[in-house]
Amino acid sequence: MAKFHIQSRVIIHDNNKVIDAIPSAHTPDYTNRPDAIINPDNYDLVNTVPIKYLKVNQDGTDIEEMTEEEKAIVDKEIADKEVAEEELRKDIEQVSKLEKALWLVQLEEFNRIRGWLGKPQITLEQFKQAVKVKYEEL
Repeated sequence: MAKFHIQSRVIIHDNNKVIDAIPSAHTPDYTNRPDAIINPDNYDLVNTVPIKYLKVNQDGTDIEEMTEEEKAIVDKEIADKEVAEEELRKDIEQVSKLEKALWLVQLEEFNRIRGWLGKPQITLEQFKQAVKVKYEEL
């Protein structure tokens, strides 16, 4: 017996915001999903309006374009998120640089003590390897 697949256009949404548009999906995979609208009448909006400006209509059966006010809110949310991500990236960069500086200071102090004890100095590569070994032991 031959199997056939039903293909439909599907909209995936989260909190009534459209997050994905699938032009040809296996319908049974989406029939019981509360976040999916199968074959919405206004599906063609995805071809003319950026997905970020689409929302689910009031009765949850179709999609529609956001108002200009709603679009402005979406744009502000996206801009705020981008600023926050950039600040986080910079913070991580600073922490990474600070960590490197701390490790180098520790190595210098360690080598100073080894010198007082008449022992040979440890190279940065040897120090990194020793830290790696200890880290893997944890």
